[in-house]
Amino acid sequence: MDELKHRLELTGRKTLVMDGVTDVDTFNDGRILMKTNMGNLWVKGTDLQIRLLNLEEGRLEVEGKVNSLEYTVEKTSEHKNFFRRIFK
Repeated sequence: MDELKHRLELTGRKTLVMDGVTDVDTFNDGRILMKTNMGNLWVKGTDLQIRLLNLEEGRLEVEGKVNSLEYTVEKTSEHKNFFRRIFK
């Protein structure tokens, strides 16, 4: 998989096609948390179903009503240790 390839295509808020997916952490019919080569991504909606997941190619296809897409950043251990030292 090309590490720089990251594509997200949302059609009519009903079909989401993505490239660059490295893992799916959690999913149910209301939300999906996946890891991508550009950070963690939450997909929230209703009646969400994963139609295709190919981690070798980094491809994911989801159907359902998509209400939001949100990228999040994992806090590194260095970041966590910094705050532990401040709030001792």
